[in-house]
Amino acid sequence: MNGAILGGLVEQWVWRCQKLATQYQLRQPIDLPAEIDKLVGQAEAQARALEADGPVLLGRIETRLAKSAHITALPDPLAPDKLTDPVVNARGRAEALHALANAFALAVERLRSAA
Repeated sequence: MNGAILGGLVEQWVWRCQKLATQYQLRQPIDLPAEIDKLVGQAEAQARALEADGPVLLGRIETRLAKSAHITALPDPLAPDKLTDPVVNARGRAEALHALANAFALAVERLRSAA
């Protein structure tokens, strides 16, 4: 598959995951595990259609989400002693992104073992 097409698909899925993380961060009433399962299920279905490129797609999504979660969890470099703003709820965003990254990592393993 063309790298640009694969990159576009990765961006699409990362955006959808970021949207879910934002909803969780803003404390909207959602069932995070159920939403994650639904989103990862949809991504797995698309990955199966891509055949050999499916695990690559899921792996790249997982890597991007893990990096985003790590960056979100870092303290502000300009004010490392500043307490996190509870309104912003950066911890909630990091939790959601970590959960999404872990779910995509498991999806990669499922797809590889099925092949």
